[in-house]
Amino acid sequence: TFINFSNLNLGQQDILAYPHLIMNNTGNNDFDQINITAAALVGTAITSESIEITNFGINLTNSSTNLRLSFPADGKLNLRDPTTGGNATLTHGHTSAFAPNADKGNISVFFWVNVPTGGLSNQLYNATWNVTVVKNP
Repeated sequence: TFINFSNLNLGQQDILAYPHLIMNNTGNNDFDQINITAAALVGTAITSESIEITNFGINLTNSSTNLRLSFPADGKLNLRDPTTGGNATLTHGHTSAFAPNADKGNISVFFWVNVPTGGLSNQLYNATWNVTVVKNP
């Protein structure tokens, strides 16, 4: 999927990407861990300009006041539940299930950026990030 941070200005903080990532699990297994590996966004015209990984954060709600997880310099992040502190899980289920199973089958992940105050020109920036889910034994 593609996410977009459109119409950003230097120095802006807590900017939400659109759209957010919805992960579906309509299979038969629950996943115990969600890993995201990020990369710096690199300019498509001037490739020496980039937005570093540490400027990005994620959370499980679209609230800028919610605790966000920041990506470390190596870009590898285990998605944690800010309420419990434990691994975010992706349980299986049909996404249109009625209560009490309405929360099963999908999870929303929201991406945020803090734009650097300088060193960037007006251009497109691009990167590929990877999302993997793990079923622990």
